[in-house]
Amino acid sequence: MTQELTKLAPAAQATVDKLKQLKPVFEEIRLSVQQALFQGVPDELQRLSDAWKEPLKNTLTSYASTVNGLFLNLGSSVRNSSCSTSRGASPRRSSRPCSMSRP
Repeated sequence: MTQELTKLAPAAQATVDKLKQLKPVFEEIRLSVQQALFQGVPDELQRLSDAWKEPLKNTLTSYASTVNGLFLNLGSSVRNSSCSTSRGASPRRSSRPCSMSRP
């Protein structure tokens, strides 16, 4: 760092030196701001977790089951579609769109 500092103009060197001197002041400000920002937050996070854990878990699990059902029904419909072909067979050619059977 000292070698890079010698490449700076004198005014820039003086600025870097002053910033180094002010480091403890900035550190004190940083810690004060962090303390004020996070005071009481851990306890509030615990209260939120206690209040919302079960409802959130139940809702998200229900959503996941619904999406899973959609995927399974889609897969079943695509497999049972009149458009599906066996290995090596040519795709069905028709002017009508493929029909899907319902599971």
